[in-house]
Amino acid sequence: MCYGPIVAKRNGLQVIDCKICNHAHLNPIPDESKMREYYDQDRFYAEHSPPGWLKKEVEEFNAGFWNAGYDYQLDLLKGLPILDVGCGIGAFLKRAYQKGCMCFGIEPSKVARSMLGMVGAPMYPDLKSLELMYEVSKIPMHVRMALVLEHVPDPVAFIGEYVPLMRNVGKMMIIVPNEFNSLQNRIRKNNSAWFVSDVHVNYFSAQGLRNVMNEAGLKVVHESATFPMELFILAGLDYRNKDELGKKVHKARLHFERTFGKNAFRLYNYLYKKYGWGRELVFVGSRQ
Repeated sequence: MCYGPIVAKRNGLQVIDCKICNHAHLNPIPDESKMREYYDQDRFYAEHSPPGWLKKEVEEFNAGFWNAGYDYQLDLLKGLPILDVGCGIGAFLKRAYQKGCMCFGIEPSKVARSMLGMVGAPMYPDLKSLELMYEVSKIPMHVRMALVLEHVPDPVAFIGEYVPLMRNVGKMMIIVPNEFNSLQNRIRKNNSAWFVSDVHVNYFSAQGLRNVMNEAGLKVVHESATFPMELFILAGLDYRNKDELGKKVHKARLHFERTFGKNAFRLYNYLYKKYGWGRELVFVGSRQ
């Protein structure tokens, strides 16, 4: 049975630093069958995301705002086909295809899969559907999971479904929100946390993510992070629960990355290694 101190709470939800799972998660963990039904019924983007979210994603990708970040990630996943798990509208896939990479995507949301149109890479609702079309078990590949693990009830088991596809040469990139970092902790008071949500089961610190990857049979070979959005809050631009201000600081970050390209992500890498800053963790693991 899970147990540990409460490290975050919001609207009746509690997050514990679980001593059994070795990472923080909601307590109690939501019912797995209800969660599966929620995603199978394509309710996530309709009920959780702000109005027009997917349209915004398409517009930002088409404007080139995500190219620098995706190119930085592609540099870490060279030499093999890439399976993008939870690929959303397929933006990373389209960029990978543009760069000459063989790639596949898995995305349960039919609405998301239809938004960007032809991306040059096939997308499937689940791993079984992909395996019916390709003998993926015979093709060593890299696996990418961006903003997925925070949503699943058992992240170790989820990762374990995809580890065999790596064979002995592939890598797995995992991107999750970087919770409990030093910037965030300067903002939080009495464990009250704006980032706690009923659709986020898991809340990863860097050590928590290392623990999960290690338990799933992965050795972490790269750690970095993305833009430390909490800096805006500490600079007086508190965008929490302020949609218009949130859009402005988000766009400012995107313009910065489009202007400076991959050098922006080299800066983020420095800030992460020096201070642990960054809104999302970007970890890469190989099989142990």
